[in-house]
Formats: sequence, C-alpha cells, structure tokens
Amino acid sequence: MIYGKKNFFLTVSNHHKLTSSPEVSIEELANEEFVILKQGYGIRSITDKIFEELPFKPKISFEGEEIDTIAGLISSNLGISFLPKLEGNKYIKQIDLPSLHYKRVVGVIYNQTDLVSPISQKFLNEIIRTFRSEEQL
Repeated sequence: MIYGKKNFFLTVSNHHKLTSSPEVSIEELANEEFVILKQGYGIRSITDKIFEELPFKPKISFEGEEIDTIAGLISSNLGISFLPKLEGNKYIKQIDLPSLHYKRVVGVIYNQTDLVSPISQKFLNEIIRTFRSEEQL
C-alpha cells in the first residue's frame, strides 16, 4: 500500500553560500561537490535521474550508505545533495527548487489477511497518521 510521496530538496549546510539566496537556480550548482548514496539505493536512482537532467556533469565527492552519513557530510559543509525532507537535523537547510519535480514513494507491504501483532499495528497506524498529517500541510 502506498502511503505518500516525498518531494526532493536541494540539501545544503546552514553555512553554505546558497542559504542566503532568495532563489537558487540549477546553474548555480555547477561548481558544487555532491555527496550522494551509493548505487543500489532507491534515493540514488532518483538522484541519478536528477543528474541526467542537469545542464552540467556533477562532481561527486563522496558516496555513502546511509542518509544520516550524507546529512552529516552536508552539515560539515563537505558537499550538497538532493534528498527527501529530513527531520531533526538543525545543521542543514533544505531548499525547494521549483524545477525539481522528483518524488520518493513511501509504502508498506503486509498481508492484510494475517493477524498483525500489536506493535506492528501501532507502526502501521503511525505511518498512516504521519502521511495523513503531511497531506494536510
């Protein structure tokens, strides 16, 4: 079952020069270094599609295995990335780019005919609640 779609944002350190710009154009990213997830991750496949549409060849300085690692590198101003909305990291800024139209689909697969444990049911209810509240924003 698909529960929602998450937009992608340009993700930069709070100390990055682009945080002071009222608008950021794709062309401004040409000389930036990107930190991204390794091949084989769903977010990486979306990142690759974004890169294919850029009017320049992006410079990739690091490929990691976890979003938290990428966010940490961005926080330290060691690169930028395109990522879905991240919560709880006060050291990064996510910038909405109108030309960036990619979304990450979030869903859960489970057998509706089998009994679901109480903890699994709480997890499913939390996912549903989270995405319903995001749709209302």
